[in-house]
Amino acid sequence: MIFGQKNFNLDLNSASLNIDGNKLIGFNTTFDFNREEVRKGWWKYARKFGNPIDMRTYYVVTIPAESTDGNVDLTIYSQALDDTDPVVFSIGISDKKYKVQIEELLKEFKKDFYIQFYLNELKLKETEATGLSERYERALQDEKNEVLDLLQANKESIESLKEEIRKVEKVLSQKP
Repeated sequence: MIFGQKNFNLDLNSASLNIDGNKLIGFNTTFDFNREEVRKGWWKYARKFGNPIDMRTYYVVTIPAESTDGNVDLTIYSQALDDTDPVVFSIGISDKKYKVQIEELLKEFKKDFYIQFYLNELKLKETEATGLSERYERALQDEKNEVLDLLQANKESIESLKEEIRKVEKVLSQKP
């Protein structure tokens, strides 16, 4: 099972980032996905609240002042390192008064990223189950038992995915 290899956790580490000569405070965490998947996930997520710009080795996300009830646009820097396994994703900001918000943002992104992954896997398994059901209807009696076994395995995969989503939600509900 491919989804069984993905392990969600909310482990964050304080980090100091140096991006384009800017010393930033922030956090990092690990993802057991490849770098490009994490980068694409961050791009989609960041578009919900700001304007991300791909700077090749890092992202700059500008949150307009009217969204933050401030006078100045807020700039967040992020970076996914590709030479690590698992991938280390870092997020930082120059103004330390936003450190708590950055930490929460990273937690929410990670939660959203894993839930989206499990939901996509769930959709694939449901589509596969529909096809197996149709195949079962058309199959001869000898083949029906084989198809029924495949359908049962698919059902177990779906339940496993649902359990992974419950685990992510449970970890988040147990905040200190």
